[in-house]
Formats: sequence, structure tokens, C-alpha cells
Amino acid sequence: MKKKSAIRIASISDLLLEGIQPEVIITAFVSVNKAAWPPPFPQEILWTEYEVSQHIKNCPRLQFCAIYEGRIIGTVSTIHISESAVLNCKGWESISGFGTLKTHTNDGDCMFGIDLSVIPEFQGKGVSEKLITTALLMGAVLANKKGCFLGSRMPSYHKKSHIPVEQYVFGKKLEGKTMDPEIRLYQGDGFRIIKIIPNYIKDPDSLNYGALMFWENPFYKYTRYLPIHWIKPMLKKIIMR
Repeated sequence: MKKKSAIRIASISDLLLEGIQPEVIITAFVSVNKAAWPPPFPQEILWTEYEVSQHIKNCPRLQFCAIYEGRIIGTVSTIHISESAVLNCKGWESISGFGTLKTHTNDGDCMFGIDLSVIPEFQGKGVSEKLITTALLMGAVLANKKGCFLGSRMPSYHKKSHIPVEQYVFGKKLEGKTMDPEIRLYQGDGFRIIKIIPNYIKDPDSLNYGALMFWENPFYKYTRYLPIHWIKPMLKKIIMR
């Protein structure tokens, strides 16, 4: 019986060290982003080759991809940034440096999730969770950050626009979670809602709203006082069980 192929998660830095050419990586990230977000999602805010080239320049170790049988099937893009900058965020374009990730700063005390994309045939199969888990481990826990913020879409809100957005986001539906399925996805990964941001991203389905969410690093109270290289092996064993 043929052994089932496993999904591997790697950073852009890993791929470059393996000798994969930047042009191949750029093409794959752009292709996945386009496949994951077809019209009517605004196509003008999808990754361009120039933007992904800037991701490689600015913070390649914080860009992760899921690989299945040699093919990139999902990506997650993140940066390090200060908590104060996040809490004052007005929208996706400003916090992402208009898609270039030039807002990344090595000494930022938090991580921010800029984009999560999985091609349609692998959506709902655990790929998003694998990408998120790896990004949190490598970009927040092992990088000794307070946690990870992200701005979630709320793509079902256009169907419920007759109710206030606060009721839609904070109102309870399933097991104490929000009404929106995409926000529930992140709640399932341990993120909590911080606030609603009007005009966060150009997205008709969300009526341009975004929900700022936060995942608190449970190890930060220890790693902030101890050299991370002392406890990195232990953390990897605990989290990757």
C-alpha cells in the first residue's frame, strides 16, 4: 500500500537554504493567494510579485507555506511589530506597509498575522490550522513575543447587516463563539476578539469591517526572563507533541 504523503510546513528562509530560487517561491505565493481569494473578493489587494519579493527581503523567516507532494498549497504571512502600533492600527494597508511588510521590526514585542491563504481543494482539511500552529510556535513562542494579533474578515456579515456589527461579532451563537464562521475559526485556535475596526480592508462581504484578535503566548512570562536558547528544545517538545 502506498504511504499517504504528509503536509510539510516550511518558512521562506528554509526554502532558500534548500536552494529553491526566489522566483519560484514568489510565483507560488502569488498563485496560492489568487486561487484562495477569487472574485468577488477585490483582486487589487492580492499579492503581487513585487510585494512577495519584498516579503523575502524584509522578513523571510516569518513567511510560512504548506507543501504537499512538492507543491505549495497554502501560505501564511506574518511580521513582528509593537503592540502599541497594532492597537493604533487603522487598516490592513497601513499595518502591512501596503502589502510589502516593510512595517516589520525585529524588536517588535508582538507578532501580527497579515494573510492566510489555502487553495480551494485543501480548504477545510486542517492546512490552515497547521500553518497557524507553526507560525505561532516559530514567530511568537520561540521568538519570545507577547503573542500574535491578526485582523479577521467577517465574510458573512453582509447577510446579517440588518443587525449592529457589535451584536454580530460579540453576540454568541455556537458554544459561546461569535456568529461569523471566519472569526470562529480563529477562536478555535485560541484567539480572542479585541475590537472591531471599520474600513479595515476593502471587502464587500465584510462590509469593510475587520475584527482585531489576539492570541496570548502562554510561555511569555517564562521566556521573557530566561535566555530563549536555554528552553527552546523543551518548548519544541511540549508544543509539537
